Amino acid sequence: MRYLQQAYNREAAATDTTLPRSRGEHSEDNKMSALKAAGPSLKASVASLYRSFLREARRKDPNGARGTVEDIRRRFRTDAANVGRREFQRIEFMLREGHKKLKLMQMPGVTGVANKWGAKR
Repeated sequence: MRYLQQAYNREAAATDTTLPRSRGEHSEDNKMSALKAAGPSLKASVASLYRSFLREARRKDPNGARGTVEDIRRRFRTDAANVGRREFQRIEFMLREGHKKLKLMQMPGVTGVANKWGAKR
């Protein structure tokens, strides 16, 4: 059955005189699969950023006296609760901002993070 649908689609595309379309251009299935494909890579990026922040926080504050690790954990958890799973642009923006903050935190003169960092709401 699937083979017949593909053959029909090729035949229809060959006889169509309008603009050329890619295979399944307007298909809802392809849109959903694109969303699913973006998910795991974003999830891995967020997890990697989180681990990098925790690693840097432990390096800057080995005794945990300033509560840097707890601040980072709290911030990631509140952001995770406030951002929807399908808000890809917002997640990507927050990732870019997070990488900037991480780069700042890795500078030699920085000892911790402030309470108000991350994306604006």
